[in-house]
Amino acid sequence: MRQQHKDLGINQWYKIDGTPSAKQAINGNINLTYVIATEEAGGDLSTIWYSSEYAVDATKRAYINASCVTPEDVIPPEINQDSYNMTSEGGIGCTNWRTDKNDACTTSDTTPTVKFTTIQSAFCGIGISNNNHTNMGISRNCTGGGSASFTCTLTPQDEITNETSFLYIGCKDAANNENRTSTSGALRISIHTSDLESIGRGAIESGIQNALGSGYTIYTDQKIYARNAANQQAVGVFDKVVKWMNKVWAFNALTGNDTAVGMFNITPVLYTLEFQNSTNSTVNNTVYQLIMATK
Repeated sequence: MRQQHKDLGINQWYKIDGTPSAKQAINGNINLTYVIATEEAGGDLSTIWYSSEYAVDATKRAYINASCVTPEDVIPPEINQDSYNMTSEGGIGCTNWRTDKNDACTTSDTTPTVKFTTIQSAFCGIGISNNNHTNMGISRNCTGGGSASFTCTLTPQDEITNETSFLYIGCKDAANNENRTSTSGALRISIHTSDLESIGRGAIESGIQNALGSGYTIYTDQKIYARNAANQQAVGVFDKVVKWMNKVWAFNALTGNDTAVGMFNITPVLYTLEFQNSTNSTVNNTVYQLIMATK
């Protein structure tokens, strides 16, 4: 535990071999109630000793008949910089953040896993907002709480939806010491556009399957031409188009430099929906809800 000596407002702190010295204090020149033991006196600089009895040998070193008082811990835990390991890709994973947190780790996993250690025992969480452990909430807790070794997996509520994003890790110790914001700072992470598009298309198909079950046909990268009752015309290519009986639904999962088609609906035969910066669970559920409401 990293510790910091605290002025209790009763007396100042004095080192036994400092100025004023223990000899001066013992001679009554200074009312010394608290002293810090030094290595010369056989003590430990991280320990505060309380005493009302002193003795000085011929070398003027003080020996204390005392009881030990544990210093107050007021310093938040820190992450060992050389321990970061984004392990979602298997093996040793990505260790870029050990030298530069802005050097993106690349993954195809929208809920990546990160391993690291802390300087002292702690409790940690991971998220996509620059929050401390308390503000992240218990739903984002890492495994390893109460130890100095952690495995943190981003939760579905924080699923990555952009090609470049940032992860944040917040830690606190048993005394609830923590930073105002995250412990890690911003950890840049990247996902290939092709991976995001593939994941988005999979979420669309899953939503279709959940809503229709069977008897439908899915088309990929399908161009649609449409004309409505006001004689407006539109054309666009959609990631997934599904035809069921006399109805058609067209969906796009926009990634990278993709632009929305913006096609109108033609009720009750054509419905279109496009997603951007949406989690897989959101895409899946929204596709399901649209089909169920219009089939």
